[in-house]
Amino acid sequence: MDKDVLYDLYINKELSIRKIGKMLNKGRNTVRHYLRSHNIPMRTFEQSLLAKDEAIRRKNCRNSELSKMLGGKFGRLTVMSRQENNKHGHGMFLCRCECGNEIIVPTYRLTNGNTKSCGCFKSDTQRARLLKHGFSCTRIHRCWDRMIQRCHNPKHKAYFYYGERGISVCDEWRNASIFIEWALANGYSDSLTLDRINNDGNYEPSNCRWVDMKTQAINRRKWGTCKINQ
Repeated sequence: MDKDVLYDLYINKELSIRKIGKMLNKGRNTVRHYLRSHNIPMRTFEQSLLAKDEAIRRKNCRNSELSKMLGGKFGRLTVMSRQENNKHGHGMFLCRCECGNEIIVPTYRLTNGNTKSCGCFKSDTQRARLLKHGFSCTRIHRCWDRMIQRCHNPKHKAYFYYGERGISVCDEWRNASIFIEWALANGYSDSLTLDRINNDGNYEPSNCRWVDMKTQAINRRKWGTCKINQ
């Protein structure tokens, strides 16, 4: 497009970019491109229209991208509906988690993978780690843990009566799952306590049983020290 013709139409005759485009069978963006390439300054009014058109274009583009998220799956979350932007201008979506809970999440936290659930994923992960053998935080697990501590932890208050005397836990019972499996198959009850038949022997299947407190008291060592409640 000739610079002089464009200058005459736009500056001298003060035609709008739209009219110039219709006359020359060109789009408005093409006319703007020619104005810039020929260093012809755009009028303030045209500049405001350009800024407005650009803002609308960006908004439409953003809304299109956001609308594509509806029904999308992000981890355990399914996007249900668009919500009002938060105070920072971030797009917000109502999402339903696989567990049934619903939460509102910023767009960027969904797209960058920071939010994958309503919080149940973290809880389930922690629970799976804590309940690796299925009995964490139960009395039977505490029995196992105390047995390990008093035999193999020199800092434990009862180590002097067990580990110091050479009493240890057999290799297979170092695994909580194996110990718990043995306990359940050999009469474990919350009212019973773990007792070693031979007080100088180790913690192992052939030397242990589940008994009441009265039986354990009878089986205590006779000299100078008393057996720590197990």
